[in-house]
Amino acid sequence: MAPEIVNGKMYCQAVDWYAFGILLYELIYGRTPFSQTDDICQIFKKISVGKILFPRVFDKDAKSLIKKLKNVDLTKRYGHIKNSKDLIKGHRFFKGLDWDELIL
Repeated sequence: MAPEIVNGKMYCQAVDWYAFGILLYELIYGRTPFSQTDDICQIFKKISVGKILFPRVFDKDAKSLIKKLKNVDLTKRYGHIKNSKDLIKGHRFFKGLDWDELIL
């Protein structure tokens, strides 16, 4: 859940981009960024403040994109700011991906 949902605030499609960032983390690392604890209150606190730890072996380009997708500040979160689609598609994490060849 995105911070807006955890904090009971109004939300928009930016929550989906937040979730995409978390999904990328899970796909790359094999577990959630919140798996260090089973305490739901601690998990919600980490979500609310944007606290995610990245292992040292984490790909730097993936880390960069995930940080931009899961930013707590909506004015800076990819998926909410202007031209997000282009920013996401053009991010160095996707370097070499031919978007025209991708079947959606």
